[in-house]
Amino acid sequence: MSRFNFIPSPLAGLTLVQRKVGEDYRGFLSRFYCADEFREVGVNKPVAQINRTLNLADLTLGSGWPLAITGISEKDRNHNLIEQGFQGITL
Repeated sequence: MSRFNFIPSPLAGLTLVQRKVGEDYRGFLSRFYCADEFREVGVNKPVAQINRTLNLADLTLGSGWPLAITGISEKDRNHNLIEQGFQGITL
C-alpha cells in the first residue's frame, strides 16, 4: 500500500505528491519520503525514509531513546548526556 498519491502535472518533470496519513485514536504516522516509492516516479535520492509520527499517549522528544517531556525516569535523569537536576520540560 502506497503512502503517497503521485499526481502528474502538465509541467514537464513536475509531479504533485500528496501524503496519506495513517491515523487512529493513538496518534498518526505521515511519511514525508520513501526512496522505494519515489523511485517509481523517477526520483532517486540517497535518503531512505523521512517520517513524522505522534503518539498521543506517549509524548516524547526525538532522541536516541524515548525521553518523556515530563516525569523522566531516574535512569534518564542520571544519563551522562542529561544535565544534573533536569526533571523534564514544562509546557
